Amino acid sequence: MGKPVPVSVSIGVSLYPQHGYDLNDLKRRADIAMYCAKESGKNRLMIFQDDMELEAQHRLLVQEQLEAGIANGELEIHFQPQINVRTNKVVAAEALVRWRKAEHDLLYPADFLGYAEEQGLIGKIDCCVVEMACKQSAKWVAKLWSQAAYCR
Repeated sequence: MGKPVPVSVSIGVSLYPQHGYDLNDLKRRADIAMYCAKESGKNRLMIFQDDMELEAQHRLLVQEQLEAGIANGELEIHFQPQINVRTNKVVAAEALVRWRKAEHDLLYPADFLGYAEEQGLIGKIDCCVVEMACKQSAKWVAKLWSQAAYCR
């Protein structure tokens, strides 16, 4: 007893008639605004904006489809060369993950990694990326060895 308890409040607001004409729409949009307030640091008041709804729809879509996308092999990696500026030669390659959804959309990490962290899927994504990078590296090594044998 007698100890202070910190309290914070996140409030989402929707306005009639700008954000809806019935109670269900207004409550849903106020809820979306409240989650935006929480995500932007808590202890805030946010008034609903149309882009918040698009973000909420995107979040739901990603959350519903990401785990299946990983299982279905929809992740791919793109390699970015690392170049030694003194020699102008490629010395390494950075593996960058992308998600090619069934609809042929290519999603960049900013579009899905935050949600993957929330869902605890980062470990699965890491394993996929390491596996794909190792397979590609093995192909490159095999090709280099075959070329070296050809040159002898």
